Amino acid sequence: MVFLRFLKGNIIIMISCFILTSSSFSSGFVQEEPQFAKPQSNGIQPSAENVHSEIDIISDWYRYLGTSGHKTAEDYIYSKFESFGLNTSLQEYTVNRIDGNARGANVLGLLEGTLEPKKWLVIGGHYDANIRATHGAYDNAAGAATVIELARYFVEYYQNQDGPEISTLFATWDAEEGGGAGSSYFLENLPPEIKIVAYINLDMYSLNYPIKNSIPGSSEEFFKLYLYASPIVDFSKYSDIDYNDSIIDNFTIFQDLLKDISYTQNGYPPEWVLVMDDTDGASDHKFFIRKSIPAVWFRGMNEYPKDEGDLNERNFKHTPVDTLETMELYAGGKSELLKGISTGLTISYQLALGVLNLSAAQGSSEPEPQEAEEGGIFSDMGPTGYLIAVVAVIIILGILYNLWVRNKRSKQNVQ
Repeated sequence: MVFLRFLKGNIIIMISCFILTSSSFSSGFVQEEPQFAKPQSNGIQPSAENVHSEIDIISDWYRYLGTSGHKTAEDYIYSKFESFGLNTSLQEYTVNRIDGNARGANVLGLLEGTLEPKKWLVIGGHYDANIRATHGAYDNAAGAATVIELARYFVEYYQNQDGPEISTLFATWDAEEGGGAGSSYFLENLPPEIKIVAYINLDMYSLNYPIKNSIPGSSEEFFKLYLYASPIVDFSKYSDIDYNDSIIDNFTIFQDLLKDISYTQNGYPPEWVLVMDDTDGASDHKFFIRKSIPAVWFRGMNEYPKDEGDLNERNFKHTPVDTLETMELYAGGKSELLKGISTGLTISYQLALGVLNLSAAQGSSEPEPQEAEEGGIFSDMGPTGYLIAVVAVIIILGILYNLWVRNKRSKQNVQ
């Protein structure tokens, strides 16, 4: 009884020591600056030849909203996603246009994550075409074709292994031409439980490094690949958005990963493959950045033929001559165009793998908080934490017992 009274008098000390001891080990490791390991391909690579073939198929259809060719392309992409075994769906909406309302439809294919299926990486590109683009090969059959090939690649990549731990959504947006109604509708109607960790946008790429720039009067040796990323320095395009430090940190990690893959791991020259803040982008990625989601736009040569003062990147987008044949003509042949496709394809699939790896690592080090009734202060403790806590309690009880014995002997000596 005397010991129990002594124990009761020192219970606050014991609990404090226990909490301090257990909390030192229950929070996991402190996350350091991310180390970007080279993504492992498992011997499987996405195919530039497959992308070329898909461009050839999709650009056969006139894909302006409301046309039969547009619906044919929609059905084709849907069937491709289904054939890969993706959870495939259509997201339909009404697009308000000057020439009358039209039906729009995003074609979505989801590869579900094994551990955190509500956390998504999104890879997308629009499949609709400008009213004057009867084929729309560069803008943007090239991007839609790449989304299809990346979907095929990732399904095959994960066939013989666990994963991905988070989900990957392959999205072909509608109604990008004229304002980006498809991607903005998707974001505005996203279920609240879904968290998008990053977005990769493919829109008008393939005519880029290492393709030689043979345009008469051009002063540049190669066509550039522009990688317009969520900003970390120049926020002029997004000056109305209040990005906090955490969001800017995410933007920075994403842009650093993009640079590491482009320059360190693949050795692309920074003067021809440019990782830069998005300051004037006009594609689907901007809606993700405005939602504080790290994003990048893959874009090759991109100037109208009518533009003056720049002979380096005059482009045929939004014209009837936006065809696969024109792309090959600009590139110097099919083999050269395949090289340009390979540059963007390599960076995009490795970036996707890098994001998936970073998100999986972050998820494993940040367990979901539990309610108090489901474990209280023990909820974040692993087996090591429990062992240390038990040992700590035994040591504390031993110390208190020794103090009680000494106290008792001291009283007896006094008497």
